[in-house]
Amino acid sequence: ATIILSALFIMAQPQSDESGYLNVWVGLSWLALAVVGLAIFPKMPVVALAFIPVVYSLWTYKAHKTTLLHQIPVWCLSLIWLLVVSVDRHSAEYLYFVPLFNLTDFLSIVVFAGLLFIIYQHAFDQDKSQEWTFKITTILAGLLVFSSVVVRGLHHYWGTPLWSLAIWTNGEVQLSLTLLWVILAFVLTTFSSRKMIRQLWFVGAALLGIVVLKLILLDLSQSATLTRVISFIGAGGVMLIIAYLAPLPPSSTVQKNQEPKL
Repeated sequence: ATIILSALFIMAQPQSDESGYLNVWVGLSWLALAVVGLAIFPKMPVVALAFIPVVYSLWTYKAHKTTLLHQIPVWCLSLIWLLVVSVDRHSAEYLYFVPLFNLTDFLSIVVFAGLLFIIYQHAFDQDKSQEWTFKITTILAGLLVFSSVVVRGLHHYWGTPLWSLAIWTNGEVQLSLTLLWVILAFVLTTFSSRKMIRQLWFVGAALLGIVVLKLILLDLSQSATLTRVISFIGAGGVMLIIAYLAPLPPSSTVQKNQEPKL
């Protein structure tokens, strides 16, 4: 019944171009696809919600029919799913084998990568506020996704806590998150510096600022001596590399002024 209902929603695409009708159809269609996965694999309800949407997305991309994937309701529902699955305890513990090679980690990264790809391919029609709201929000969701991969791995191999208040007083988790965040900041700032994407560079710089605050407020006061030393040396070393390899890209005005005049 759920499969039939989902098929009916997909085929009942509204002929009107009004955004209100289209958004309602898109949201209901995406939810219907998610419910099919839930009916197929109810033992992991949160993870199962992404099964059919992921398969459908791959098929539409291969068939060059990506209209549904470029709709804001799909992006919002995908972001909500990434948030929920990242902190869900049942998804973290059921059928966990090794980091990355388990359903929760694999689907989280696939959904994040696909969402980021679609958003950066989307034509926003000069609406810069909406464009950068979704781009930055998706990057922050990716930070949560990769942090959750680390937290789940540490939980299974070292018995550290999952997402809770206890996680912020655990030295091993804090060391791992500090190194992960500073590496992600390095990737963001280096990539944005090479591609001259000024806004993305500021996201990486903000992440570095969060790392500095974390070092001062959490790692310095609560971590053991060894993890504290490793955190400071590792973060400081990467920051020095960023300062050398990834300077702030010039603004668009400066870039235009530097273009050679014919």
